[in-house]
Amino acid sequence: MKRFERMHISTDIGLGALTELLAIGLQGNVSGVGFIENGGLVFDITADTAGGYNVIMPDDCDLEVEKEYLTMPIAMMLSAALNGGNPKVDGRYANYFPSKEFLDKHLTPSKMVRDRESSLFHQLELSINDLQEIADTLCGNTTDIETLAEDKEFREIFPGLAYRFGSYGPARHKSGVEVKADWSTEDGEGYHKLEAPIACEDLLNLWLREIGLEAYDPPFAQVRKAKWQLSKMLSRVPAAERMRVFDWVNDVSFNIEEFHSYKGGVPINSPLECEFGTGIMTVDTNMNWELVEV
Repeated sequence: MKRFERMHISTDIGLGALTELLAIGLQGNVSGVGFIENGGLVFDITADTAGGYNVIMPDDCDLEVEKEYLTMPIAMMLSAALNGGNPKVDGRYANYFPSKEFLDKHLTPSKMVRDRESSLFHQLELSINDLQEIADTLCGNTTDIETLAEDKEFREIFPGLAYRFGSYGPARHKSGVEVKADWSTEDGEGYHKLEAPIACEDLLNLWLREIGLEAYDPPFAQVRKAKWQLSKMLSRVPAAERMRVFDWVNDVSFNIEEFHSYKGGVPINSPLECEFGTGIMTVDTNMNWELVEV
């Protein structure tokens, strides 16, 4: 028996949205609807005939989850709880996951996000409906990225698409959220990962203290925080102007990085401000972004 045997989640949201939500909690990659992984931890998500979903480690995954490495699976569970999924874990380490009493006390109904249009995170704008749209668009999509880059429907969903030196980089969803993806596979998109924070990080650390594990200390925390702030600003850009503004963000970011790489020896060719219908965005050479709405 694996130490993580099964997590049951009672929810009626789409499998695609749940896959994206749990992958954010795991801070891992989505390789298809119902398939997520991070550092050797692999989970399959399937519909339960009795309702809801089951999250399991596949039989061919020979990695035993030691209790010292439970932080991300616990965060994954809290992501499900945030949406009212009432997650329950079976297995030898079940008691290391947040108890019903803990969740009832600290994640009250008023703190849950059940509305599928509301953001799941205070740091950026990303809803259940956004997650479902991202999964529907990327998972199983075998169209090559060169074709997608010219596809009107795809670009309405992902107005931002970085391109440098003949290669495509991260996409940016219309919510403003950055999506890192592998566009190089022959049969289309291989995996993707959303640049989003762990939901309920305060509850995660509270629970980790209760069970005697170290607090969650994410790498590059300040860099990622700045990315989320930028994403939230970009969520304010009107639909008709997203592609232009998102492209400006890609261009000026690259120019500023190049400026620093050459210690100021190359000029910043992109303007440091961009106007659109409802406001103006500015950035300085230290990559500090600001949005002024009018």
